[in-house]
Amino acid sequence: MLLTREEIFRGVFQAIVVVVSILLAFGIDTWWTELEEKEEALALLSTFQVELAASIRLQEEELIFRIAKQQSAQRILAASTGDVELKSGEIDALINDVTHWGTQANVVGALSSLIDSGKLAWIDSTGLRAKLAQWPEKTALLDEIVRQDRDRLERVFYPYLMSRASFPKISNAWRGRPGDTEKTVYALEGGLLPDAIDTDHSTLLSQREFLSIVTMIFWDQADAILSGKEWLEEARQLSGEIQTNLAQR
Repeated sequence: MLLTREEIFRGVFQAIVVVVSILLAFGIDTWWTELEEKEEALALLSTFQVELAASIRLQEEELIFRIAKQQSAQRILAASTGDVELKSGEIDALINDVTHWGTQANVVGALSSLIDSGKLAWIDSTGLRAKLAQWPEKTALLDEIVRQDRDRLERVFYPYLMSRASFPKISNAWRGRPGDTEKTVYALEGGLLPDAIDTDHSTLLSQREFLSIVTMIFWDQADAILSGKEWLEEARQLSGEIQTNLAQR
């Protein structure tokens, strides 16, 4: 039996409606998925903004420490040439200062999730995406400087001091982490550490190996200060760009 024109039209129309409904459903589902992906990306970006602010504060403190430690190393070297005269017991405190190593607590957890999940692509700004992708590498550079500084102490300076100096006497001269605004002395239950041998550490000022190690520590701090300042400048710029991007959501 032949279909009438009206029946054909109705059938075609119903088919079109079904196809359009399916395409619309797929379109809505895709749109909703993309919206969720973008919201998750922005949430991770917002979390990283908080982490970055914390990292900036930590790096500012670290920079103060590095400058103070470098100054202590410089004062030791100046004393070795007679350019400055150290007070009684000051050499012990200065040696104590340069035995501290730095810390690097840059937090990039949210950024790592943003990159690893592929959600970084949902950040609208091309420039911001590029900076975020490169940021872990910049943070790794500071981590490497911290590792280098610590290795110098553990593998070279500590063994040297253990054979040629009195660690109890150096520990008793502790005056806080270099650069600390508040100098807090440890409250040891038994008082100061016992030091059976009264070592005169001023004799180290004429030891070439000691001065060479202190010189390397001085330059380690110079590297850390330069890299730290550059990192802080870029981190503040990045923080501003993130804030602008989040404000436009």
